[in-house]
Amino acid sequence: SVGYGFPSGAMLCQTLLEGRTVNINGPSRPLRLNSALEIVAQHILFDYELGEAFVRELRASGCLSIDEFLALREEFDVVGKLAIAAELIRFENPETFANVADKSESFYHQLLQTLLQEGADGFAKNKLTVVTFNYDRSFEEFLYQALRARYGEATAHALFGVIRVIHPHGCLGDY
Repeated sequence: SVGYGFPSGAMLCQTLLEGRTVNINGPSRPLRLNSALEIVAQHILFDYELGEAFVRELRASGCLSIDEFLALREEFDVVGKLAIAAELIRFENPETFANVADKSESFYHQLLQTLLQEGADGFAKNKLTVVTFNYDRSFEEFLYQALRARYGEATAHALFGVIRVIHPHGCLGDY
């Protein structure tokens, strides 16, 4: 989903460690050390010391992604996933896909064209399961919005249910 404005795992890790908010299309704005964790802490009951320990240990680990670190340090699983969610939720924007400059180079657009080669009836015959290690729901958002725009709400809902999407590391929420 990097092509749609979302940060890569490495960028997300770097952002958290540097305490800033990612802005792929321009300069990042500085925030305090644990900006993502502070946002989470303001909204839920949160062990801030655990958050500080998470950032400290992640920084010292040399891991390239938060997922890599969480696989090794399960005690930070919840705080790590909350930090990821706090950063990624900022990037979820349904208009992102309409603004893709070259749709012929977009993986999501190419996949949609392949799935729709035989129209809506053919789409329903697809046995596609998507396994994504991304937490964001960009694929689901793109697919549903494209189907809704082409066929209307009811048909889009039925067709969307044909495709199975698995997020092994977690997801920002059900789509």
